[in-house]
Amino acid sequence: MKGVHELLPISMAGDGARRMINIISSIASEDYNIVMIDEFDNGLHYSAHKLMWKILLKFIENRNIQLFVTTHNIECIQSLKTVLQNDETLQDLANVYNIVSTKLKGFQAYKYSFNELKEAINNEIEIRQ
Repeated sequence: MKGVHELLPISMAGDGARRMINIISSIASEDYNIVMIDEFDNGLHYSAHKLMWKILLKFIENRNIQLFVTTHNIECIQSLKTVLQNDETLQDLANVYNIVSTKLKGFQAYKYSFNELKEAINNEIEIRQ
């Protein structure tokens, strides 16, 4: 934290910071091959999304972990796009899936690569349903 020059108990951090620490320390403390995080952005301020994505993507890349994340938050998805856009080495790590209930075929999954995600967001195409 800016301006703080001593260690503080985690309990003094906000809910979002504690959630970030909890997620990262939980993954780091075990030898997981697959990690699932439901409602990734829950409790995180939108300004923390980019940092959280960057940390998680670098971490899973280094540890060879497959990560599944759910969110309905467009700011969270936009933050993922920005992080991927700023670091080309991470672009092949991420795919976004949208699961839609259709009348004819029931539930269908639609995959977005980084480039497809970027185009959808840049053109304001709704990918959350």
